[in-house]
Amino acid sequence: MRELRNVVERAVLFCRGSHVTVEELPATLRGTSPKAPVEPTPTEAISLHQATEQAEIQAIRAALAVTHGRRTDAAELLGISRKTLWEKLKHYEISVES
Repeated sequence: MRELRNVVERAVLFCRGSHVTVEELPATLRGTSPKAPVEPTPTEAISLHQATEQAEIQAIRAALAVTHGRRTDAAELLGISRKTLWEKLKHYEISVES
């Protein structure tokens, strides 16, 4: 049961939109083999810093959505302290709607 929870949490954190799609589930749950990564075109390429920030923002927003805005729970889900989450919310100007 805990393993399934981890899979669901990970899918929510890393989904590309507001809903988890079948394509974003692990290949083992879909019954298919994993696809090879798609290489970005030169116009899609961004710096590692930008990619990291985008991933961090997406993960924070997803964690807040899953926890219904509960920052303590979101920080725990993300594996960071409440203070670190607060600093990131301020840095990225992410508002928490409770």
